[in-house]
This record gives sequence, C-alpha cells and structure tokens, in this order.
Amino acid sequence: MKKLFEGIKRLVNASPRLSYFFLSVSLILVFYQIRYGLTFFDPTYVNWVIDNEELASGFFSFTYFRQGDWSFPIGDIKYYFYPLGT
Repeated sequence: MKKLFEGIKRLVNASPRLSYFFLSVSLILVFYQIRYGLTFFDPTYVNWVIDNEELASGFFSFTYFRQGDWSFPIGDIKYYFYPLGT
C-alpha cells in the first residue's frame, strides 16, 4: 500500500495537468452517480431494452440465439419453433 501512495505522489508531482484530469473525471463520476446512478455502466442492465416494444423482440431473439448450442449450419436455432425448428 505504501508503494501505491508513493507512485501516486510521483505521478502528481510529475504531471499536475494529468492529476487535475483524473480529479475532474472522478468528480464527474461521483456527481453522475448521485444524480442518475451508475446502472448505465452495468452491462447486465437491460430493462431499457425490454421497455421498448420494437427493441424487445430483437433482444429476446438474440438472447435465445446466444444461449443456444453451437451447431451447423450457422444460425440454426434448435427448439425455437419447436417441433418445427428453423
């Protein structure tokens, strides 16, 4: 931990503009988190897609395809229109 703080001190002393940049980005993230929350950065947050009817159908199709087994021919989705298939 001591080496980490020494490295940070060296970075601040070597380039004050860079330290101001990191400080401003940190403050922006803190204020954004307070105002809106950080769910925007969470890749598992998909509620905004499901709320839109046009995007939801494509999203469900893609997740069904993504979770399926690899098979040949490419794009073959087993059990999609069961018992007919694709």
